[in-house]
Amino acid sequence: MDGEAQTARVTAEAALPRAGDLTGSARRTARRVGIGALAAGVLLLGGVALHSTVTPQDDASMTVAELDATIGITPGGSLQLDRAPDSVQRLALERETGDWRALQASGLAAGSVQRIGVSFTATDRAAADRLAGVLDRATDFTVVVSAPSDGSAWNVGGVTPRVPLTVTVAHQLTERMSQAAWAASGATFAGWHVITR
Repeated sequence: MDGEAQTARVTAEAALPRAGDLTGSARRTARRVGIGALAAGVLLLGGVALHSTVTPQDDASMTVAELDATIGITPGGSLQLDRAPDSVQRLALERETGDWRALQASGLAAGSVQRIGVSFTATDRAAADRLAGVLDRATDFTVVVSAPSDGSAWNVGGVTPRVPLTVTVAHQLTERMSQAAWAASGATFAGWHVITR
C-alpha cells in the first residue's frame, strides 16, 4: 500500500463506526464515504462538519513520511516507531477521536502553525529515561523529564517544531506518540496541547 492510501485510511477510520457495529457492505460504504470526505477536506464527526482551511493536497494527501517530517519525527524514528504492534495502533485510533475536540478547544484556526506539547507518564525513573531516549533518537523535539512531586508517576514532556494545526497532523502525532510510549515500555502517552506562548 502506498503512503497516500495509508494516510487516508488511518485518518478516515478514526471517524468511522467500529467494525462490529456495521455489516460488511455498510462498513465498506462508510469507509469509502469517510475517505472521500477526508480527501475533500470535510469530515463529519458527532454531527459537526469539519472543514480544514488547509487544502486536501496540503494535508490529507501527505504520505506518512511527509507527516512524520512535519511533526518532527526523524526517518530513523519512523522506522523505530513502525515496529509497534497492531494493538498500539488500535489504541491510538481510539484516542484520535478526541483530536478534533482538542483542536477546537485551542481556539486557533485550523492550519495555523504552532508548537505542540506532548506529555507522558512513566511508572518510574528508568521508564522515564527510556522514553526520553526514544524521543531524543526518534524526534526533533525538545524533551524534559521531571520527577513526581507527590510520589506518583514520573512525567516526560516534549515540544514539537512548529507544525500546521490540522486534524491529520494531530492524528499522526497521537499515533506516533502512542508508539513512542510503547517503545519505551512502562510509559503512557497522556496527550498533547497547543503551546500558545
